[in-house]
Amino acid sequence: MIFTSCPSSTSVNERRCGLYQCSEAGLNFGFGASRMSFIPCSMLADFRRGIKPQINRQPSWVGRSTTSPQDGSTSTGTKLVQLEKVTYAFGSTVVIADLDLDLVEGEIVCLLGPSGSGKSTILRIIAGLAKPTSGGVLYRGRAFEGVNPGTAIVFQTFALYPWLTVLENVELGIQAGPSRRSIALKAIDTIGLDGYIDAYPRELSGGMRQRVGFARALAVQPEVLCMDEPFSALDVLTAENLRSELLRLWQGGEIPTRSIFIVTHGIEEAVSIADRIIVLQRDPGRVQAVLPIAIPHPRDKRSPEFQTLVDRVYTVISRPEEDADELLQTSDAASEMSQVPLTVMDTKISIDSDAQRQPDTKRKPMLPAVRIGSVAGLLNFIDEDGTDIYRLGQSLQLDVDEIYPIIEAADLIGLVDVQEGDVLVNDRGAEFIKSSINQRKALVRENVLKEEGSWLIPQIYHLLGQSRRSNRIPQELIFDTVLLKHFTPQEARKQLEIAIEWGRYAELFTYDALSGELFLVEGEDDIVHEELERPDLLRQQLQVTKTESEDIREKTAER
Repeated sequence: MIFTSCPSSTSVNERRCGLYQCSEAGLNFGFGASRMSFIPCSMLADFRRGIKPQINRQPSWVGRSTTSPQDGSTSTGTKLVQLEKVTYAFGSTVVIADLDLDLVEGEIVCLLGPSGSGKSTILRIIAGLAKPTSGGVLYRGRAFEGVNPGTAIVFQTFALYPWLTVLENVELGIQAGPSRRSIALKAIDTIGLDGYIDAYPRELSGGMRQRVGFARALAVQPEVLCMDEPFSALDVLTAENLRSELLRLWQGGEIPTRSIFIVTHGIEEAVSIADRIIVLQRDPGRVQAVLPIAIPHPRDKRSPEFQTLVDRVYTVISRPEEDADELLQTSDAASEMSQVPLTVMDTKISIDSDAQRQPDTKRKPMLPAVRIGSVAGLLNFIDEDGTDIYRLGQSLQLDVDEIYPIIEAADLIGLVDVQEGDVLVNDRGAEFIKSSINQRKALVRENVLKEEGSWLIPQIYHLLGQSRRSNRIPQELIFDTVLLKHFTPQEARKQLEIAIEWGRYAELFTYDALSGELFLVEGEDDIVHEELERPDLLRQQLQVTKTESEDIREKTAER
């Protein structure tokens, strides 16, 4: 089963009423503009072809056990899902380029990568919720139309209907028939919720709600279970408990799933459960490295082998693209300890597809979504001789998606050097730490105007300097003529917000929220934003939120 929107044949009135009725199966599915409906893949395909669904299908896993790898190191080798030279483009922007990926029976695969590398898009392509621009997607060696009949998705959010009980939420994805309730009860019992079948979601904790999501997915016996950051919305202890329970069910053959595919931002989480880790690069998204994990379960997170593997994954993610060959050579020493080969993929992108032959398909680098104040705070935690990125993340309780953008921003500004998974404060960074706020702004200003990675800021600065209207330009001009050439609308809005934040810090330009215009800074009185640089604010990521916009509006009104 998967989450999917209403079929295109649904009438306008049905959509407005918020209800799509599947009368043949006797099921009703709630639908809204921001809500995803929950329908099994095969069932939805039958509805669209006008075929009445089978109503007496007993899942083959009820009353039996399947075989699963006990140590995470072996698999049958049968390819369940294959992505072959897949490219996904949004307009002229290539999000994923020339990507190959296989999901093999008896294997847990974790997908890691920085934000914007296309992790969730790849998961949607595997499930058939998104169609690639070019390339092939195969299930058991055959192409399929629409949704993938052998997959189910567990999302980050719980996605439960609040007016339905646990049992009713699980039954929702099962085809109608006399065995429907017994199938649901079996799935609920497997996941450990048999005492809560009559409870409503509001009565459950976050961990229990996510268990319901797992039960609902397992009830349709998917061969491939896809999970999009399924533990990230839970607290640390609950997430660890649920991970351990899932791994126990998998190893004991108590679930029908033959392969598990997990999108995650937690490196330690990936090393603890995966048989294979795939690391992505971004702009566009493509496979950078594949790391098989040969450590038997249960895995001790304090063991040297585990720590070495985590450190190596951090190294892969933090290394720039041009160092891929060097990374393969320097990883040999670590391989001797863990006995795990690291495969670094060829990062040269094929231009065979039509999408990549379009003009302006080369994605510009994205500004890291962090405050300059977070960068300043990070420098206070880096040792004089450098600090291991993995241990730095541990000490700050930051996952890779949280700490990597801060390090990337510090590197972009020229304050740190990243070498073999370690981050070091360079001479310019040491000068930054000792400088006054105005001297820090001058250092940032000097670097963002010349670095290729911060191309958007000098481009805005140049446009403002060329403007004949009091050095002011509307934000729509930058959004429509510059950003949409390289990014999706959502990414473009985010990049503009980040550029405004950095431009304000560097005292290059600022923004009037009332008129929606950017303008050059002529003096200190024009600065409406003051950067906070306390280390305790390090975890704050860059967000030009509604609250901040309202504050700016109030300050402008007072003036």
